[in-house]
Amino acid sequence: MSEPQGLDVELLEPLLQEFVALVGLAKTMLIVDTYGGLQLYIAAVPHADSALARLVGLESALALGKEFGLTRLRIPKAGAALRAIRDRRIRADHAHKSLRELVLAYGLSERRICEILAADPAGAGAGPGLFD
Repeated sequence: MSEPQGLDVELLEPLLQEFVALVGLAKTMLIVDTYGGLQLYIAAVPHADSALARLVGLESALALGKEFGLTRLRIPKAGAALRAIRDRRIRADHAHKSLRELVLAYGLSERRICEILAADPAGAGAGPGLFD
């Protein structure tokens, strides 16, 4: 999936910003959901059957290994921030992607995508109602 650059990623901690740049938002969210609050050892050359490779795919695990290999990283618990960023990206992508494309790109159900699209966090639709 192509990641829109600079869209709210600056709200994340620097380590997670690097993860998003290397493996994308969806895979960064998987890492945070699985290892948030824990230390994660990243091998220089992860094996295909390593826990990290099974979670995000070998290609992404290798990219992380190249950048952070042989280190133990404390993964922040940033699930709420990542979900807020994801939701904003979904709303932005909706201008040029169909519901089906959003579901496939973000790995969410149609129902969840519709809920995200219906939410109005900025209050943009808070004008007068039809009968006001």
